Amino acid sequence: MARDGVNNVRLSEHFNLWEFEDKLTRTVRLDGRLWQLVSYIRDRANRPLVITSAFRSKATHERIYRERYGAAWKSKITRNSYHLTGEACDFRLVSDRWAPEERYEWLSAEMDGFLMGGGGMYRINGGCFHVDVRRLRWRGEGGKP
Repeated sequence: MARDGVNNVRLSEHFNLWEFEDKLTRTVRLDGRLWQLVSYIRDRANRPLVITSAFRSKATHERIYRERYGAAWKSKITRNSYHLTGEACDFRLVSDRWAPEERYEWLSAEMDGFLMGGGGMYRINGGCFHVDVRRLRWRGEGGKP
């Protein structure tokens, strides 16, 4: 997919900078460790990886929570989300090779080798995942670290 603008920069064979931009402001913050992690996952899976959310401005982050939780969004929002600093992204691993549960098991095993210094992942739903490169190592299930 082609995109005009300042973020139309090819990062690798598989990714463009605009894939990591805030959907509202088109601003990008991308921690180098996150870039390495996402590239590692894509290379090891040998399957397309679609970034669904990476860096978020505060306004975008709040909008996502308002849409998801309605009037209760303020009590649900993650105030210190790693998306706000460019240290997290959500993605969908496209694969006809694995069922959603197999994708999670595969990704969990791959992450163990990569995340020796910190970071983690959880499954958002069937084929979608959240990964981040926070300083501490963690693992969650069902959207909860």
